[in-house]
Amino acid sequence: TPDYCFKRIADTLDSSVKIIFAVRDPILRAYSAFNHYKEIYPTSREWGWDRDKSFLWNHENTNAFSWGDYSTVIKTCQKFIDPANIHIVVQECLSNTPQKEYDRIFKFLGVKTYPIENSYLNQHQYRKVKPRPDDSTIEELSKYYSPYNEALFEMLGFRVEQWL
Repeated sequence: TPDYCFKRIADTLDSSVKIIFAVRDPILRAYSAFNHYKEIYPTSREWGWDRDKSFLWNHENTNAFSWGDYSTVIKTCQKFIDPANIHIVVQECLSNTPQKEYDRIFKFLGVKTYPIENSYLNQHQYRKVKPRPDDSTIEELSKYYSPYNEALFEMLGFRVEQWL
């Protein structure tokens, strides 16, 4: 659980430990996980999902793909790690303005900035499902994730427009 994990980090490491959370659109992250589960089936057979049901059904009826409540996990971390030592990287920001985001990471880590050429590696193309959920699924899950996203946006101090 996050409590156990972060307490263990806090108990084991120096109080100056720094944590970087990387988050992305929770709908697309969940759909990517669904694609991955389908791609590696039967390995994923015992992972708490139903291969014969839709992505939306699995999201609503299992906990296999509903891990997008980032703010709760980060708040749990803040109980054990000084919030000043926690940084959140939004993947969409990293893709859109990579150097700006890397500079923020470097500043957080207290190291000199360095020019980074961002490239896309390991972009997996799944063979068994569509690359993106349909619009009605996105609309339904947008409602589901809205309160969680709003809580995260409050923590970030800005809204991630691609998630809206």
